[in-house]
Amino acid sequence: MWKPINKIMKRIFLLITSLCFINSLSAQTLADAARFSVFDVNSTARSVGVGGGLSALGGDFSTLSVNPAGLALYRGREFTFTPSLVFINSDAELEGGQGTQSDQKTNFNFSNIGLVFHKRPTSTRWTTANFGVGFNRLANFHQKITYEGVTRGSITDRWLELADGFSPNQLDAFEARPAYDAFAIGEFQNDPTFYFSDFVPDDQVLKTQNITRKGSINELVFSFAGNIKERVMVGATVGIPFLRFEENKTYEESDPDNAIPEFNFLRYSENLETSGTGINLKLGAIIRFTQAFRLGLAIHTPTAFQLTDNFNTSVAYDFDANSMNESQPPADSPLLDFEYNFRTPWRFIGSAGIVVGKIGFLTGEVEYVNYTGSKYTVNADIATPTDQSIIDRVNGTIDNQLESNLNFRFGGEVALQKYRLRGGLNLSGTPYADDSSLDSSLSLGAGVRWKKIFLDIAYRRSMDNEVYVPYVIGDQEVNGVEISEQQVNIDAVRNKFMITMGVRF
Repeated sequence: MWKPINKIMKRIFLLITSLCFINSLSAQTLADAARFSVFDVNSTARSVGVGGGLSALGGDFSTLSVNPAGLALYRGREFTFTPSLVFINSDAELEGGQGTQSDQKTNFNFSNIGLVFHKRPTSTRWTTANFGVGFNRLANFHQKITYEGVTRGSITDRWLELADGFSPNQLDAFEARPAYDAFAIGEFQNDPTFYFSDFVPDDQVLKTQNITRKGSINELVFSFAGNIKERVMVGATVGIPFLRFEENKTYEESDPDNAIPEFNFLRYSENLETSGTGINLKLGAIIRFTQAFRLGLAIHTPTAFQLTDNFNTSVAYDFDANSMNESQPPADSPLLDFEYNFRTPWRFIGSAGIVVGKIGFLTGEVEYVNYTGSKYTVNADIATPTDQSIIDRVNGTIDNQLESNLNFRFGGEVALQKYRLRGGLNLSGTPYADDSSLDSSLSLGAGVRWKKIFLDIAYRRSMDNEVYVPYVIGDQEVNGVEISEQQVNIDAVRNKFMITMGVRF
């Protein structure tokens, strides 16, 4: 709901700025649609140790966010607590630049806090009727990226494109207007809707950018599950995820060799904070065909998020004019407070588990997600036809550039009296239609089981890649000269260490 502060004036301001926001950040909204739709439920050390594929076997709190029927396997009350430490290393290379830059970010978090209550019904049909409540971490957004290189073109090419055909008072508030106010672009006196910059398309420019991302999705779960005669387990989870994402980007251009007349230095900063809550429903079942063999099935409804973006930009420009240095204060955009809705796709999960007596188990899981099911909407009470057309265009981009994919999780455990040894493999397809690569992770784990207390540890090494575009140019041409769109290849390695402490009571 839009905040009722001077409703008429605020509605006009929000309409104008939200249109500019969505236009300017079409690539950002696509990236967020992918980012907020990829869930990785590895909230306990036991689940991480076996690659995250425990949903056919149950008995672990992580399964409440995957296949809630696993809750029915509990035979007593239990409390679990999982602190985690993640080291994220990112190597970034600007195509056409001069090498790769590396950066690292460390994140300490709590991946899981959970409480399970067990009850044995008086009915001879139901063996257990259990309830669970707690938090599971679904996503971790922490990352730091740095790249640098000399390539052809400038971000002012984008600002000229955004400004073309508009008078200064009509320029969008987040890119072209701050660029104009900072003198990074200027209009011709005889045509105030035609703009110029200090660059020509062939200029070689040193580009540097620092990107810092923070945040997570943590899901509050309320789960119920029952065991029917040790043959069929059924369960349901109401999930309430809390989303928080922060991205701060500082993009700079410079001319260390003084090859570009008048130009010295440019800085463009973007600050985005996204927060909100959602709700979903997960249904699951496990069928125990024999004591050794089990199959599981789970269905997750879309998560309906209500999100708020706080967004602002700033442009600083340093140049020489008439043999004098001109260093202006940074030109800042207004602060945009924009509320909207976001829906994630349906998810379907099939799993199988084989229990080898008291020796251990093997497990596997496959998840189907159609990422084109991700959709943005705005409040129908205040949306205009223009609002809706922009949202439709963003959703159309999702339909064209995202696709369905399969995620695979495999693992196993060996039991040596009270000790456990584990290993796992995770293969995940990317949401993007033009990217057929698989992100992979390998995991190892160990544990010890006492009568009332248990302890699990796990290590997971995840590898993924990302193609990042610092700024988008629509026409790819300025004054008849082709413009090269910049592209950065990012390879990330995440090393995750976890310890789960549990008490049965």
